[in-house]
Parts: sequence; structure tokens; C-alpha cells
Amino acid sequence: ETVDVRIPIEAAIDGVLPSVRASGLTLSVRLPATPCMVRGDGERLQQAFGNVLANAVKFTRPGGIDVELVTSEAEYEVHIVDSGQGIERDTDSAGAPLVFERFEQAARSGRRHDGLGLGLAICRDVIEEHRGRISVESAGPGQGTTVTVTLPALAGS
Repeated sequence: ETVDVRIPIEAAIDGVLPSVRASGLTLSVRLPATPCMVRGDGERLQQAFGNVLANAVKFTRPGGIDVELVTSEAEYEVHIVDSGQGIERDTDSAGAPLVFERFEQAARSGRRHDGLGLGLAICRDVIEEHRGRISVESAGPGQGTTVTVTLPALAGS
């Protein structure tokens, strides 16, 4: 269906707001005033954005999270930036970040957080089903993380 991507982003933000407040974090949101239409499943997009935001909350102490939707004629980029613990620069044999590998969280010894490590793998699958891309960047441990979700804009929107 045709979806204004701002709606699943806002719903995902609403879902994590109690955790943001309980954790004493700040949250900054910048969304355009005009609709940003994509072809897809709004519920699955909300699930993907919600997972990325929940990870940002879980791994950020203290600090904040910024969410920004940047538009162009061809695509929309959603940047979710946190000031949290960052990630290792570990990559698989193809150079892809290990955070997108299934069960990677469970495979690491000495982990401090619950979870099997399926969340970002599922997010990647959902975003790719929408003909989009998801990437993660971090300068390393203690340096925060930026997750970027890119989705194709619906022609004529």
C-alpha cells in the first residue's frame, strides 16, 4: 500500500518514549511537514524503526537519540543517531557489519544485554523487502552509533 513513512516513524517513537523518559535520555525528532510517500507495509516499517529505536535506548546511557528524515526526489533517508556505547568494527567475510547477522548477539561471550541478536537481521530483511537499505556506522566503542534506513520515494510524491 501507499504509506507516508512519517507515520510508522512517529508510531515507533511513541512506542519507545516511555523507555526514553525512564532512562533519562533526550530525544530529538526532525521530520518534514510534507508527506513522504513510499510503497510498502506500514506495520512492518514501524516494527523495523521500533527495533532500531529500542536498541538505541538500550545501548545509550547517558545521552540522547536523534531521529531525522532527510528527503530527496528519489529516496528518503532516516537517520537514527545515538550517543551510546557504539559498536565494534567487526565485519563478516564480505565486509558487512556483524550486527546484521542472525544470533550474533548470542554468539558473543560476556554480553551485557539480553536478546538473541535477531532484531537487526529482521530489520534488514524488512527494509530490503521494501527495496531499501539499512546501514550502521560507529567510530567504535563509546562513540555512539548511526543507523541509516534508505527507502525509495514513491514516484510523484
